[in-house]
Amino acid sequence: MMIAGPLLVAMLSTADRAPALPLCPTQPSPDAPKYVQQINLTKCEHGCAELPQCASVTSGSVCLQKCSLPQFPADTGRRLMAWVSADVDNQENRDTLGGMAAVVHQLRTNPGLFDGLYGFCGWAWKADGTLYVQNVTVYGQCSGTVNQTTTPIAGGADVLAEAKRQNMDFQPVIGLEDQQAAIRSMNESGSESKYITSFVAAAKQHGWKGFNLDWEGANTTSTRKDFFEFMTLMNQFADALAQHGMVFSTDVQWVTQWTHLNPTDMSELTALLGASRAKLVPMDTYSLSPVAMDCLDYYATRIPRERLSVGMSSQNVHTTTQAFIARFHALNMYGITDVSMFMMPTTETWMPWLRKWKNNARGCPRGGSLSAWSNVTCY
Repeated sequence: MMIAGPLLVAMLSTADRAPALPLCPTQPSPDAPKYVQQINLTKCEHGCAELPQCASVTSGSVCLQKCSLPQFPADTGRRLMAWVSADVDNQENRDTLGGMAAVVHQLRTNPGLFDGLYGFCGWAWKADGTLYVQNVTVYGQCSGTVNQTTTPIAGGADVLAEAKRQNMDFQPVIGLEDQQAAIRSMNESGSESKYITSFVAAAKQHGWKGFNLDWEGANTTSTRKDFFEFMTLMNQFADALAQHGMVFSTDVQWVTQWTHLNPTDMSELTALLGASRAKLVPMDTYSLSPVAMDCLDYYATRIPRERLSVGMSSQNVHTTTQAFIARFHALNMYGITDVSMFMMPTTETWMPWLRKWKNNARGCPRGGSLSAWSNVTCY
C-alpha cells in the first residue's frame, strides 16, 4: 500500500542511477534517544521528529528515507551481508515492508553499508547437478520483470541491477533438489562434479563470487551420520570453489541436536566446527533473546573468525535498547568481523547499530571512547 504510492515511485523513477536525494543531516535529532525505542507506527507513518531521515515508516517498521546517508567508510575490516528474497515483492509484503522497491531504495540511500547480498532468486540444482532457474516468477521479482521477460513488474524493482551498479557482492542462495545425489556426485567427482562446473559457468556469466547454501534442518543435524555427511559436503563445496577463486557459505542451526549434549559427542562437534573450511552462518543467533546469546557464545568460541558469519534477523522489531547494546557489544568483544542480516529491507531500529558495528564506532566522539554506546546515532 504505502510502497505503491507516488513517493517511492518518484524516488526510484530513474532505474540506472542513484536517486537525487539530499544528504541526511550529520547532527542527530534532539530526540535521538527515542530513535531505538519501538517505533510508534501511527505517529511515524508520515515521518516524525525521532526519525528525521524518514519520509515515512511502513507498518513493518521499514524507513523510506527522504535523504541519503554519505558513502559508508571503505575498508572497515568488517563485512555486512544481507539476504534478500523475491517473496518481499508479494502483495502482503509490499503492504508491510515496501516490496523490492524498498530494498533497492534502502541500498541506494545507505551506500556502502551492505557489502553484498545473498539472493533467494529462484536458482537451484537439479539432481544431476545442472544449475537452473527453478522458479521464473521468483527470478522475475528479483529482476523487476515478469518472469524472465523484459516486461517490468508494476511497482517492482531490479535488485540484481542495483547490486551490479554498486559493485556489491551478489551471491545466489541455491537449493538442492536431491541432497543425496549431491553427496554422491561430490564424493565421486569432487571439483569435476557437475554441481561445481555448472555453477562456475553461471558464476562467470553473472559475475558471482560464490554462493550461499540454505539446507538446514533435521536431515542435517538429527543424527551423527547426517551431520558428518552434511559437514563433509560443505567442506567439499568450499574446497572445490576455492580452486576457482570463489567462496562458499552455508546456513546452520541446532548443530548440537545429534549430540544430545553428551560430552564426548560435544567434543567431537567442537573439532568439526573448528576444522570447517566452509563459512558457517548460524541462525540460532537471529534473535536478541537469552538463548540466542548463549548460541552466540557457543559459535564464537568454536568457529574460527574467518569461517564465521553471525546471522541476525531484523524481523524481530520489538526489542529494547539494552538488548541491542548487549548484542553488538558482544560482537565487538568477540571480534566478529562478518554479519549476515535476515531479511532485507532491514527494519529501522537495527540500522544505527549495524552502522556502529561495521565502522567500530570510529566516527563517534574520541573514536568511540566513552561515547560508542551512550550516543545512539554516531558511528
